Amino acid sequence: MTKSCNSLRAFILMLGAVVFLASCNGTQPNGNSDALLENTMGDSLELIGKTLLLKYSTGMMAEVSYTSPSTVHWVTLENGQATGEGDEAMDYQRLSGYQFFLSWIEADGTSVSQVVDLKGLTVTAFLTFADENGRGGRGSQLLQGGVELK
Repeated sequence: MTKSCNSLRAFILMLGAVVFLASCNGTQPNGNSDALLENTMGDSLELIGKTLLLKYSTGMMAEVSYTSPSTVHWVTLENGQATGEGDEAMDYQRLSGYQFFLSWIEADGTSVSQVVDLKGLTVTAFLTFADENGRGGRGSQLLQGGVELK
C-alpha cells in the first residue's frame, strides 16, 4: 500500500471511532445525558422536596429542607437546640441522578456551597464568612459529613 492509502485508511478509522463515540454518549435532545440522570441502579433520586439532617465530622449538624429548586430552609443544631435558622434563595444544579450542587448566601453574609450525594449519603460543604483576621476580611471552612433523610 502507498503512503497516501495508509493515511486515508487511518483517517477513515479515526473518523469512524469519533462517530461511534459520539453516538454512544447518551445525549438526549435536551442536552442531558442518560448517565447523568440515572444512578447505577437505573433509577433517579430527587432532592427537591426533601428534608435532610446533615451531620458534619466537626459535630455541627443542620436540618435542611430543599423546598424548591430556588429556595432552601435551614436550621443549625447544637445539642438538639436550634442555633440559627433561615430561608434563602439558592442556586441548584443536578450533577447526576443522585448528586446535587447547591449554593446560597445567608442574611449574615455566610455563603454556603454543598454537594449532596443521596446514593452515598454524604455531604461536602464549603462555607465562607466574615472574619476580620481572614484574607479580605473573610474566613472559610470545608465540612464533610453524612446525610439522613428526615
